[in-house]
Amino acid sequence: MVTMDSDYIALSAQGTPHAGIAYAKPDSLSIGEWVQSLILIYDVLDSDDMNDHIEYL
Repeated sequence: MVTMDSDYIALSAQGTPHAGIAYAKPDSLSIGEWVQSLILIYDVLDSDDMNDHIEYL
């Protein structure tokens, strides 16, 4: 999941299982920075790495 909604961070902290979250604070990144960050995550991490993991952008 890709989100700017911190509620998902709170759910993860409560132990809710998830397939992975890419999170950035609202208005912290441009569209290009979002895309570059997501491409990097895709290139470096696989689904097992992202399982119950939060990647802060």
